[in-house]
Amino acid sequence: MAGNKNTVFDGKLKSRCEKLEDICSRDIRHVARSVSDVERILTERIQALEAKLKETAKHLTTECTFLAEAVDQTNNRLTKIESAGDDPQNTPAVAVVTQRPHTPASEIDSEAESEEEFRNTVSIFDEIMEAQRSPRQEIVEIHAITDDPPRETFETLPEESKKSFEKACEALKAFFESPKIRNAARQSLSNCRKSSSESVAAFANRLRPLVLAAMIGQNEEAFQNRLLDEFLDRLSPRQLAREVKLSDPETFEQALFKAQQVENLEVSERGSEIHLVKPLDHSHQAINELTERVNQIETNFAQAKRGGGRFRRGGDSRSNNRRWNNQGQRNNYSDRFRNNSNGQYGNSNNNRRYNPGNYERTNDGRPICNHCGKIGHFEQTCFRRLPPSDNPSQWNHRHQVNSFDYQALWRSRPASNASRHTNFAKSALSRARES
Repeated sequence: MAGNKNTVFDGKLKSRCEKLEDICSRDIRHVARSVSDVERILTERIQALEAKLKETAKHLTTECTFLAEAVDQTNNRLTKIESAGDDPQNTPAVAVVTQRPHTPASEIDSEAESEEEFRNTVSIFDEIMEAQRSPRQEIVEIHAITDDPPRETFETLPEESKKSFEKACEALKAFFESPKIRNAARQSLSNCRKSSSESVAAFANRLRPLVLAAMIGQNEEAFQNRLLDEFLDRLSPRQLAREVKLSDPETFEQALFKAQQVENLEVSERGSEIHLVKPLDHSHQAINELTERVNQIETNFAQAKRGGGRFRRGGDSRSNNRRWNNQGQRNNYSDRFRNNSNGQYGNSNNNRRYNPGNYERTNDGRPICNHCGKIGHFEQTCFRRLPPSDNPSQWNHRHQVNSFDYQALWRSRPASNASRHTNFAKSALSRARES
């Protein structure tokens, strides 16, 4: 009797070992295929990056050639201008046009036969500029030289304010110098800050109209002092503002010139701020990191295999083959419930312990029972593992027990090592493509 028990135990142990070895082999082959796919994708990505680098180099060569030609043409024109010197014969003709579109242009010809003719031309030009214009012409000129939003405001003025130049100017001044507009301008000025990616010149161009709007009605000296103070207070970074303040500028132009000098010096110390190959270098860095991760995955699986570690299995097409190979066994499931002489059931699987790690699934994620081989439930909920009964109500109760929410069990399943590593490789590749 003891010998028979040992034989049964050895057979079970051997089957369990073979099953465990089969599980490990399939997981390792699955990981090897995943690593091979990642390696193939990395190779394709590297080849695409190399082609992009060649294309970028070719484009840069074309741009540099075009730029060199433009510089040569400019130098040739400058050389011609310098060689002309002060010779009046080489001075080009200049046409001066007044602000009024209906006034013809007065040409000043340097090739005049005498200085007297040139003086006559200048005299005619002065007379045209000093000519008296009608009120209607002045109103038309206001509308012509203004841009939005003053143009829109001028169009909304009443007709009484549009009859004369003075009334139109007073109406526009009253609108743009109102306390409401001034408070809005001051609020915009308080929120104005130099961003880290903004140049000093761009910040100055953005700050000047805000200060001018906030200082409506003040004299020019007060405006210049306020502009200088606001420029120094809103400069960033701190090192740039400190260098400009240490120079103690007296005017806004001096502060702007000093800030541009410091900015250019910082750019020259750091190197060129515009690096055309920087995005490609970033992509290479991401690929190198991904390669290191993949190598680490291979190392971890090798160590786990040597240490007898166990991996959870994911869905595999071989699970379907195993399921269909057990068709004959499933057709004879009624014989498993026949009692033997010891009062036990003929199926030895009833005596084996349930292993929560045996979660086989199909390719679409549906659970597979390791006991009966059917799809739709796991071994722990298989009704065929329970002893038969002559009471039909108990069978119905067993079916109700086994009809639980498989979708909830699928959503709460633990992710396999292979799927986690594959998802990590895919996310790393997507980050490399985005960069």
